[in-house]
Amino acid sequence: YVTLGASATDADGRCKDLPALPEGTTHVRLAFDTETYFSKKQAEAQQDAPRVRDSGAFFPEVTIAFAVVPGEHYHVP
Repeated sequence: YVTLGASATDADGRCKDLPALPEGTTHVRLAFDTETYFSKKQAEAQQDAPRVRDSGAFFPEVTIAFAVVPGEHYHVP
């Protein structure tokens, strides 16, 4: 895998500034920085954010790989 870019979700949960996939791309891997996300939520004192342990989040990063067709749009839950 080659890093093509980085993004953060907007209020709608979308990453609108991700780059287009290169021609011939068949698989994509997304890495979600969950530790930073939940740390920010905890700092904002949102009640539904899970507690971050002293040693960091239980899953500090979540990586998802999936098959793609360039030009298509995908919803990753």
